[in-house]
Amino acid sequence: MTSSDIKTLLRRRLLARRQHVSEDEMQAVNARIVAQTIQTIDWPNIHSLHSYAPISSQREVETWSLFEYAWQHWPRIRTAAAGTLQGTLPQSWFVDQNTLWQRGHPPIAKDASSVSRDYQFDVIIIPLIGFDSSGYRLGYGGGYYDRFLKTQQSAQTIGLGMACCFLGSDLPHEPHDIPLQWVITETHRYRCGR
Repeated sequence: MTSSDIKTLLRRRLLARRQHVSEDEMQAVNARIVAQTIQTIDWPNIHSLHSYAPISSQREVETWSLFEYAWQHWPRIRTAAAGTLQGTLPQSWFVDQNTLWQRGHPPIAKDASSVSRDYQFDVIIIPLIGFDSSGYRLGYGGGYYDRFLKTQQSAQTIGLGMACCFLGSDLPHEPHDIPLQWVITETHRYRCGR
């Protein structure tokens, strides 16, 4: 079985596991993960934050309250959200509390300006399906975030996922995969690679 086959099987299994989490439990998981993420970020020393617009149907960790925290407590920080995939990188927009969103899979910022491909972020929040103890993540399989992270060499990288998706040291990875510095779940903050 190839590395790609193993990842496909793991992806299927972990996505099914996420779908079995109840709405009440998911809300509690989200609250704990966001609280730990807020504690991990060095807010006074950053100028920009990039996160993803969560796809609720995929049970991704909710990041809206993280954006709201930044807007309320650190309004000088420039925030951006990744939404649609365009070409080989995620399409991102600069967003704030006044941004209008078009519902979709993922949601799309309707009235926001696009982030240029060479913009450098201080912190990047990344969704994950599974992860290992070295900070390698299992995503949806397109390699978009690995390509994005190659353009963001100095950013602090934080993956958000559920504790039930921890794979120990069993996740196969390729030479082009980039490990995250942190992975945050509802039960742990893992300091990883990079």
